[in-house]
Amino acid sequence: MPRTWVHKIKCLSCRLHFTVFSLHENWGDDGITCPECASQGSFMQWREPSDLFIFELVPGSSVQFIVR
Repeated sequence: MPRTWVHKIKCLSCRLHFTVFSLHENWGDDGITCPECASQGSFMQWREPSDLFIFELVPGSSVQFIVR
């Protein structure tokens, strides 16, 4: 059983590509809103299972910032 579902999404209104990492295979079935143009309902979506945890898949570093 996969630990994470990677949802690759393309908005057909503004052409934005974005990715959502979820614990649920059916994430987005209730509706998706584009973070760029706020469009709802016109998307292409691909779902891929992964055996990695979400924190292992999200890009970036774990650099700590010191606030003074």
